[in-house]
Amino acid sequence: MLFVAEKRAALEAVTKRLNGAGLGDPVMDLHGGATARRESAAGLTASINNVHSIPALPGERS
Repeated sequence: MLFVAEKRAALEAVTKRLNGAGLGDPVMDLHGGATARRESAAGLTASINNVHSIPALPGERS
């Protein structure tokens, strides 16, 4: 999922809700370009490796 917003507060609100639902592990914050390319690549790698930790929705196969 990709979430784009102009305001930092909107991104923080969505991140907080995802964390509250147990879905915060794959979140990558790239707002403002403050993250270096190596850090972004490492974050993407970690997110891909953590996909198995996302709980399946009811009715989905895990």
